[in-house]
Amino acid sequence: MSDAIGITEKPMPRGKRDEATEDVIHLQAGMDSIGRTTLLIHEWGYELLNFGPGSSLIDAADLSTAVEECQAESVSYLVSHFPGVENQFSRDNLLRYGNIFPAAK
Repeated sequence: MSDAIGITEKPMPRGKRDEATEDVIHLQAGMDSIGRTTLLIHEWGYELLNFGPGSSLIDAADLSTAVEECQAESVSYLVSHFPGVENQFSRDNLLRYGNIFPAAK
């Protein structure tokens, strides 16, 4: 991971809002500012955990998609919550990948 992460906005297939590759975050074009911000933070967390400083702490190859998404969404929720941005997608994103917690049902 370099010191800079590229960000692009582009049309994506139905149901897909974002994706990350090493050093580039792709977001669905035309999103509202809160949705774009929370997804950007989610993907930034994914980048840090899988390609950046966090990658030395875990072997991402051993993690399931559910665990990777739970980690990235946790970063998104906490970072968004601190300045008061409501992350309206956190619960659904966690449940979509099978991360079921008693309080989230």
